[in-house]
Amino acid sequence: MQNLKSLGLCLAISALFSIPTFLAIQYFGGTTYRAFLNFDIFILCLIFTKLYASKSRLRFLGMGICATVAMISFVFDVQNLSKESLDFKSWFPSPVILFVTGLFLLLCSIPLLSKTKSIKTDICLFSILGLLIINNITAAINSNSPILESPIFQKVKYSNEGSFKKTDRETLLNTSDFNLSLLDTTKNTVIILVESFGIPIDTLQKRKIFQAFNSYPGKIAGTKKRPIHNTIYAEREEYIPALNLFNQAHYELIYAYGGPSSLYNRKKLIQELGFTQTIFGDSLNDRSMAAKIDSLLGEDPKNKKFIAWTTTDTKFPIKSLSLYSKKLETTEDLIVQLAKAHTKTKFIIVGDHAPIRCNKEIRNAFYRNYVPYFILN
Repeated sequence: MQNLKSLGLCLAISALFSIPTFLAIQYFGGTTYRAFLNFDIFILCLIFTKLYASKSRLRFLGMGICATVAMISFVFDVQNLSKESLDFKSWFPSPVILFVTGLFLLLCSIPLLSKTKSIKTDICLFSILGLLIINNITAAINSNSPILESPIFQKVKYSNEGSFKKTDRETLLNTSDFNLSLLDTTKNTVIILVESFGIPIDTLQKRKIFQAFNSYPGKIAGTKKRPIHNTIYAEREEYIPALNLFNQAHYELIYAYGGPSSLYNRKKLIQELGFTQTIFGDSLNDRSMAAKIDSLLGEDPKNKKFIAWTTTDTKFPIKSLSLYSKKLETTEDLIVQLAKAHTKTKFIIVGDHAPIRCNKEIRNAFYRNYVPYFILN
């Protein structure tokens, strides 16, 4: 029973070290990406309890090393998160704040650990193995919510990524934002909200993903801040200003979505926005929807049209980053083909949000609160 109590305390302390970064991500990132337990701290707690109970002359040196490594793990945790998130990077605390926060966590943890009895070695090993098994099982079921996080291992992983080059914050934010002045009431306009379309952190990945749009003659490109990671929110933000403008210009107001109209009660919401025509599909892919839009744009040019198209092919779950990239590139190619076929129509392409409900590999490859936009024709 005593071993279980000590084990529970070690788990509680590993969760305690996760709280500061967990709260920071909630505030700056808009959604949770941090695991519930700091695995480094859990292992250090197990070692600390055994050292404290031993009668070795070197036990205090060992406990001091444990405390130092715990501080390093906490600092690495913050550094790793700042690498993954622009907003987190802009908030990145000073060394003094980091030291004080880490010291506070240690001062809370050490007195508690010093009152516990040493945990048997076999129980320590079984608990570590058990946590790893639980973490792998939960990751297989729902990769959005990992159980364990090892900041030190993650730091080593980042350090070994020699080809990893970030798009720096200044370059990203100094590009022009999307606004109503980019709309044009003299021609047909199509606003395409691309599902889970974010800005890659790796510049090589960014170049690859944006290649189809960047190679389009006369394109305009920029970034837009998207603090709320929700497609319905993005639809309201992008479509309502355009609806007001094109309604006054007596345009046909058409909404196209390849998913079911019942999803998020979308049919009712879209009608409330003021669209005069809606096109829904039951799992209609982007290629089929692009064909429908191509047909609409080929109708009588005297009837000006505003078409709002929310894509679906890159909606998660998608198993891997490579598969996601392939799907995204296919959708981009379809859009470029439409733009080339209808050169008198303005196409505005913007992401609804960065990849969110996906595994960590994909999620951490993108800046969280920013999406790209491109204007063709």
